[in-house]
Amino acid sequence: MLSLIVSGCASAPYWERTWEGALTTRIIYVDVIAGSGDWGHVNGWASCDKIKRHCDLFIYSGAQNRQCTEAHERKHAAGFDHPKHRASLDCVFMRAF
Repeated sequence: MLSLIVSGCASAPYWERTWEGALTTRIIYVDVIAGSGDWGHVNGWASCDKIKRHCDLFIYSGAQNRQCTEAHERKHAAGFDHPKHRASLDCVFMRAF
């Protein structure tokens, strides 16, 4: 059941392919996501080098739904973004799509 929730979270229809995707990724657990500014509670961030095709995925260690956050950031690493839904980044909202 949990895998269905996580896969549904990561495959929401608001995703658009914007690049080829990373060949390598690294997950880094952090206590603070710096630079989240006005976005409130940001639980993850994908920092991707599109030339080297590598992504570092920063995951907030205190995220309530860390599996969904990781699935979301892995989707970014796979070459997808959600440019039409910039203010809707949390896992609860993503399940509605």
